[in-house]
Amino acid sequence: MDEKPQPSMMPVAVAIVFAGALIAFSLYYVLRPAEPTSLIPDAERIQFREVTDADHILGNPAAPIKIIEYSDLDCQFCRIFHATMKQIMLEYGKTGEVAWVYRHFPIVELHPNAPRLAEASECVAELGGNDAFWKFIDTVFTTSNGGRFDMERLDATAATAGVTVTAFRECYDSRRHQAKVAADFDDATKAGGVGTPHNIIVSPVSPPIPVPGAQPYSTIQSIISTLLAGN
Repeated sequence: MDEKPQPSMMPVAVAIVFAGALIAFSLYYVLRPAEPTSLIPDAERIQFREVTDADHILGNPAAPIKIIEYSDLDCQFCRIFHATMKQIMLEYGKTGEVAWVYRHFPIVELHPNAPRLAEASECVAELGGNDAFWKFIDTVFTTSNGGRFDMERLDATAATAGVTVTAFRECYDSRRHQAKVAADFDDATKAGGVGTPHNIIVSPVSPPIPVPGAQPYSTIQSIISTLLAGN
């Protein structure tokens, strides 16, 4: 399940089938004996920014497995996957085995408010730090109605995250984080993203594993277990 600028549900069904096949192939690669990397060109061609302390990271920054999520704050499938990732972090985050890296992928054609919501989250991060950022996006997703956030609640949501409304509004109106959101979007497309959410699982025992769509907990958990067994 991923959100794309297409009117029919058929592409979503196709994406689900494709995602399942891709994940199965990725797991096969982790388990099989080493072979020439030319056999996995798609994994080798994935391009994305290295994870640094400039990223929004939940969990241990030195975790052996990092899940980079490219997400849209006004996307219903991203809201579903957000809940899945929170469950993953409850199991693997507290042990320091998995870190969650959040990057912006606002699809304005489907969600006109998404770029501004992403900028708002960056203002909250600027003013309140990493914890405030995660609290803000948690609130956005949990208070969305049918996957859509009410922009009238923006100031109150920022305040709930622990920042002052006056400072938040000054930052938000200045649009000084517009370039950062755009850079994340460009990174998502280079990483192969065509819909939201789009995820890349990074570990030292495998090439980067692309996981498109709002895959269920069981799928993500299976990949993590396989990668941890390969350490």
